[in-house]
Amino acid sequence: METSKPSARVKQHGVWLMAWLVLTLIANAIAAVANLGAVLSPQASPLQAIADITPSWALLVLGLAGVANIVFVIVLFRWKLWGLYGIIGVAVLAFIVNLVVGIDIVRSLTGFLGPAILYFLMKPRLALFESR
Repeated sequence: METSKPSARVKQHGVWLMAWLVLTLIANAIAAVANLGAVLSPQASPLQAIADITPSWALLVLGLAGVANIVFVIVLFRWKLWGLYGIIGVAVLAFIVNLVVGIDIVRSLTGFLGPAILYFLMKPRLALFESR
């Protein structure tokens, strides 16, 4: 009689965390394309009104931040905890850029809602994420 080994616990992100990661991925892809597009071609950009009053360096930084967040979300799909730290870091960077370009502090603080939701969705599964 052959004894079977107990199966290893399968990591699962869960429905809500998976949905939030996919939403974050899509939102950051749109934001990156819109911000970088506004830098490359302000007249053809859907953000034309914003591009006229926002310095191009800020749009470039925010566009690259969107690209970085895409990478960090992919890292989270691969169970790496540092993806969360990266997303929090990008939120801090976006907060600073928003304040520098003149967005009021209340609207600038709303940029931390996404990382906060992500943390609370990840919290029950934090032990499954690799710290390195």
